[in-house]
Amino acid sequence: MKAIVVHQYAPPESLKIEDVKRPSLQANEVLIKIHAAGINPKDALMRKGRMKFLVRGRFPYIPGYDLAGEVVEVGQDVSGFQVGDEVYGMINDHLGGAYAQFAAVPAAEVAHKPHNLNWEQAAAVPLAALTSLQALVNLSHLKAGDEVCINGASGGVGTFAIQIAKAYGARVTAVCSYRNVDLVRALGADEVVDYTKENIEQSGRKFDIFYDAYGNKPPQLVRPILAEQAVYISVLPRLSLFVRQALTIFAKQKVKVVVVHSNTADLQTLAKLIEADKVKPVIDSVLPLAEAAEAHQRIETRRAQGKIVLVMDH
Repeated sequence: MKAIVVHQYAPPESLKIEDVKRPSLQANEVLIKIHAAGINPKDALMRKGRMKFLVRGRFPYIPGYDLAGEVVEVGQDVSGFQVGDEVYGMINDHLGGAYAQFAAVPAAEVAHKPHNLNWEQAAAVPLAALTSLQALVNLSHLKAGDEVCINGASGGVGTFAIQIAKAYGARVTAVCSYRNVDLVRALGADEVVDYTKENIEQSGRKFDIFYDAYGNKPPQLVRPILAEQAVYISVLPRLSLFVRQALTIFAKQKVKVVVVHSNTADLQTLAKLIEADKVKPVIDSVLPLAEAAEAHQRIETRRAQGKIVLVMDH
């Protein structure tokens, strides 16, 4: 099969298509013929050696976590899926494996694709949407009427966060640059703060949930705008934040870190929101697998509006 293979920590230009062996199937897995794979900032960080604790020298590897495709083989212990099912999901294995024509994935990490999305749209959903669902709903216990601030609102994670928060009845303040104001408003943000003109932490507002989807607003910086029993939650797996998370377990104001994990139940929750037209993926661009290098160059600018997706040629 065709796949992108990472042989060492290297720049984007190193990403090239190679012929590799199709993966063998374990009893708990489904073999997926991948039609599209979503790109995430984590993919680029892994490739250039910024997350060596995940790679741990296990070269070569096939990158990528998000996928959408068709089940072509089912492991003997798998129930709930059959050959021909259209599925989407995120690979939990630290090395990934989605930049390929096929992947063997534990059935517990995928779900049936939302019927109103095409392959490219479905592949844009899993990691980013799961991150925001788990951050806002599972960890922060978002409820109707909550005042929610989303920092980094125009990126892949942030665009889903706006929509999920609104679907659960929250009031959303979105922080982004001036060029993305119209986008986040269109997604449902009640108020938009242009960070080039205003520092949200000096706004005098009070939020029940502050969601740092970009990773540049530490809890001590935004403490003045946290309500008495607020939750600060970050996507950044920084040791200092995990320490603060432990220290605030019994405090009124809590610090939390979301570490996304794919599972069928949360993917089904997202599918229901998507099929009810409450959540939709925002696509920045769609490129063929052969242009993975260009996709990584774009995501490293951190200026993409929504998700970048690779499509496979079968």
